[in-house]
Amino acid sequence: MSTILLFEDDVTDRAIIRRAVFCTDHTLIEAEALEDVADHIASRQVDLMIVSLATVSDEMLPRFQQLLSQMPATKIMALTPPNGADRLTTLLRAESLGAHHLMPKPIDPQQLLTILNLTFALPTQ
Repeated sequence: MSTILLFEDDVTDRAIIRRAVFCTDHTLIEAEALEDVADHIASRQVDLMIVSLATVSDEMLPRFQQLLSQMPATKIMALTPPNGADRLTTLLRAESLGAHHLMPKPIDPQQLLTILNLTFALPTQ
């Protein structure tokens, strides 16, 4: 069972992710502030971090990157800002966080489950 840390400030998106992860064997932990992220990574092993790029402000970005550097084995899934955001800026921001996956909003639960299955693929027998 893997641990997923979610850093998303949109209530609707959090609910969609919560419902999708509930259908799996993974544990979902939600962080509402950067301090919560720091507390969670200090106290447990996080296998995947799902982070909304809209939630990480420019002022918060260096501290967030520092926190991620403490979790080199953790995979990162970045959620794009809502429609209208500059695509190049979005891509560069995801890259600056070391994102392994970039998922567009609105979140498609089936696509999220597919990414989770690929991220945590079972070893072959």
